[in-house]
Amino acid sequence: MSKTPWIKWYSGDFLNGVADLTPHEIALYTIILCRIYDEDGPVPHDTRKLARRCNMRLPQCEKALLSLLESGKLISDGSFIDNNRALNEREKRQETSVKQADNIAHRWQKDAKKPNKNNNGPIPRKKTADTKPIPTRSQKPEAREKKNIKKKNVPKVKKVDLDDMKIWARERGLTVSVAGEYEKYLDWGIAHGKRHKDERAGFRNWLRAAQKFSGEGAVVPKTADQVEYDAHAAKLAKGRIVRAEISQARERAKKYGFDLDDDLARISKEHGEPMDQLRALAAGK
Repeated sequence: MSKTPWIKWYSGDFLNGVADLTPHEIALYTIILCRIYDEDGPVPHDTRKLARRCNMRLPQCEKALLSLLESGKLISDGSFIDNNRALNEREKRQETSVKQADNIAHRWQKDAKKPNKNNNGPIPRKKTADTKPIPTRSQKPEAREKKNIKKKNVPKVKKVDLDDMKIWARERGLTVSVAGEYEKYLDWGIAHGKRHKDERAGFRNWLRAAQKFSGEGAVVPKTADQVEYDAHAAKLAKGRIVRAEISQARERAKKYGFDLDDDLARISKEHGEPMDQLRALAAGK
């Protein structure tokens, strides 16, 4: 493999050069050029290996190679195949490599002759006159006092108690998961590099926003009067449904001769009403 794994490949020159070639000739020409540059020299004149490399039949490869040699795209001495332009490029590359090596060697020699200012004897006395002493703890007591004052004035972070927060959320009718939202709250703080001084207040606002974004309104706990009123309303609604079904059962029994007790037994099973009460309602009592 070449020490320089790249080449100057001008697409326009290549396309113009292969414009009159057949597909087999283009394939063979491209493979041979790549091998010449990769091996940094001519490649063996072995038609069988070239045919296998190009995935071509031997007669096709021999015909394409002969055409490339006759047109001057490739040159061969019977043992090796080369390309004139590739030969010139290799020579230029070799000259450039030698020139770069000479420049590096010259630069190293030039640097070696320069005196080392840091290790060229003791530091002159006059340079130490402007130096400042390194501050120590004993030299700046006022700075330490200011730092201690700042530490004392920093309020302690009020952390969240999930049990208390669950009670607070339940009293306000919030239905979101307190534990799940607290995990999101912590991840948000880590991701944004933020931390509330009062985490309880911050998390309460977080829960309110989470309830709002959930699309469900807060479930406000009902008072005792509201619970009693709802129970009475449900009882009245149930009575109306039972009386309507009894009326329908009486009409079916009268019109079609159905057994009234069978319908009353079904109504009793669905609504949990006693049969005696249903018979009394059916009799109009």
